Parts: sequence; C-alpha cells; structure tokens
Amino acid sequence: MHTEKKYDLGKDKGTFEKLLEQQTAKEIAGIYGCSQGLVCYYAKKFGIVNTWRKYNYPDLSPSPELRYLIGVVVGDGSITKIGSDYAIRLSAKDEEFVVKFAKTLAIVNRRDSCYPIWRNKRGLLVTTGRSKELYYFIKNVEYYEVIQTYPHEFIEGFFDSEGSVSKTKKWNSWHITLSNTKLNLIELTQWMLDNIGIEARIYLDKKKGQKVAKTKWSNDKDYYKNFDVYKLQVLAKDNHTFARAIHPAIVRKKARLQTILETTKEWKEEVTCP
Repeated sequence: MHTEKKYDLGKDKGTFEKLLEQQTAKEIAGIYGCSQGLVCYYAKKFGIVNTWRKYNYPDLSPSPELRYLIGVVVGDGSITKIGSDYAIRLSAKDEEFVVKFAKTLAIVNRRDSCYPIWRNKRGLLVTTGRSKELYYFIKNVEYYEVIQTYPHEFIEGFFDSEGSVSKTKKWNSWHITLSNTKLNLIELTQWMLDNIGIEARIYLDKKKGQKVAKTKWSNDKDYYKNFDVYKLQVLAKDNHTFARAIHPAIVRKKARLQTILETTKEWKEEVTCP
C-alpha cells in the first residue's frame, strides 16, 4: 500500500511567500525534503510566480550605469521580445566595449556576476541579459526625462555605439561624429552636448535607398539603406572640450581623443578691447 508523504510548505500562503522571497525553489526543496516541482506547484497554486530562482528587479532609478546602458542600446545594442523572453543584447568587435556593457547590465539588473560573453559566427563578441522590466523601461523611455541626470554617461554609451573619431588627410583636421537613423535622437544629443558647452551641427549623411558598400558578409548581393542616416559633428573649436568631457570604453576611440588633446591647439575665443 502506497502512503502519500505530506509536507507543511503548502499550509500557509503567507509563510510560504516570505520563504520564497529569501530562498530559491531548490533551497526550499532541500529544507523540506521534497522536489522543486512540488515547491513550484504550491507557488502556482498560491498565485506566486518565479520560484526557480530569486528574482532581483532591475534598478531603474537614475544612475550613471542606467544612462550608459540606454546610450548603448539606442545605438549598437538591441532589445528583443520573443514570447516571454525579454533580452537586452550587444554584439560588437571591441572587447572592452562588450565587457563594460556586460558589467553595466549586471549592475542595473542587480546581478552578482558579469553576464557571459561569447563570439558568434561573424567573429563579433556578444553578451545578453534578460529582464522584462528593463525591456519595457527602455522601449518606452522618454529621453528628455532620462537625460536630465548623467548626460555624460548617456553620451559616452551613445558614442561607444555610434561615434567615430577620424582625421582627414586633405585638410589635416580631426572630425568627431555620432550617427543614427533617428533624427529626434540626434537632435537630443545635440541639445545635451550644447548643455555641457559643446557645439555640434547636424546633416544628412546617407539617404534612404542609397547603396551600401559591400562587406565579406554581403554574399555578393547589393544592399540599400532602409532609412536616412543623420550625422552629428562636433565643431572643431570644441574638439578639445569633447575629448576632455567624454570618456568612451573603446580603447581606439579613447586613444584618438587623447591624440587630439596632445597634437592640436585648443581653440580660444579672442576678445577685442573696445
């Protein structure tokens, strides 16, 4: 004759709910000598979700980490939803950039360790974190409200994603630029730069329908721009100000900004006496 084993964990919802706030389903199963499935059965019965692990809600309060994260996501980063999977992802070639993103994402998601990083078939480094709350926060974010605090960190994230520092041989001059298909985002970044004493101008860099240069991943096919691409260029007179104020994670960009500081003269406004 089979005798069903009885457990006390399902007797009181309040006690069980408090226990789940402090322990994982596996830990509770070990305490009561039952299976994790039974723990999840009672959790479902009581209407309590996410019992397989302690769930740390992301820290969505204003912080340098959250602002940097948003700056990256609106550029090279991405947020995706497939069923109940809410992912925040970055794939890039610069290791220091992906490492910083993984660490920053872990801080915002209140994770004890950095998110793992791997290399995909295209040779890019990839990292992914998951959070339903963070996904919807970024998806519905009002940029004008978000960047009221920590504008430098937002610009640094955006610059790591969409920024470049180049030198023209013809004029022997340095160009600091940021590019994106969203004109309102470019205008917002221009406004933020202006607030920290950096003047920049906007122009249309590539038109919708323009042919894209082929790469080794093009498979000999012709590709065309689906959207207009806008570029924000820092005026030469403020290159030094930008280089001192913005500190990207990507080493090659940081080195070029340092070169600007070391090899070019800082622009100073001349004041004529009456």
